[in-house]
This record gives sequence, C-alpha cells and structure tokens, in this order.
Amino acid sequence: RGPLAGPVVAAACHIPPGVHVPNIKDSKVLSAKKREEAFAFLMDHEQVKCAWCAVDNNRIDAINILQATFEAMEQAVEKLKPELSPDMVLVDGHMVPPAWGGGPSPPG
Repeated sequence: RGPLAGPVVAAACHIPPGVHVPNIKDSKVLSAKKREEAFAFLMDHEQVKCAWCAVDNNRIDAINILQATFEAMEQAVEKLKPELSPDMVLVDGHMVPPAWGGGPSPPG
C-alpha cells in the first residue's frame, strides 16, 4: 500500500445538503472519465469547498504510510475549518484516523 516514491495526497470536500454530486460512490470503481467529471463538478460548484494536503516521502518513511495517510486526511479537513465546522466526515476508504474514532469504517 502507498506510493513507491513521492507524496501521499488526501482531499476533503464540504458538500452542502441539497447538492448532488453525480457518480460519487467508491472512487476506486469509477472510470477515469467519470472520476474527471466528478472532480470538475466539485471544483466548479460554487457551494462546494475543497482542500487537500500532501505528505512527502520523508515523512512517510518516518511515520509509515498509514499514519502519513491519516495525517494528510486530518490536515485536509483542518484546511476547511476556518470556513466550516464539520459535524461528520465520510471517508472513501476502509480506515479512518484514530483522532476521528479510529478503526475500520463501515462498508458501502
């Protein structure tokens, strides 16, 4: 798991109630075209706020890929906090950072 070289990157988006993002389920089963369409929708929608964080290879080597992934996820969400106060975070994956309750997230 994880990159052979380079950073691990995590993104966070605040999608307000009532905004439907087409094709969003599990990013790993989307075609490249559907992923690009969803990305364009998220970036272009005026009500959707997005942020991302990259953790570099030196940090990955120091703390391991899983902890670096959690760190990137936490920092991406933190970047949204000046504008928002999230009540809930949905993760596209099977693990969530320990700071958010840890352990595997439910399937689906």
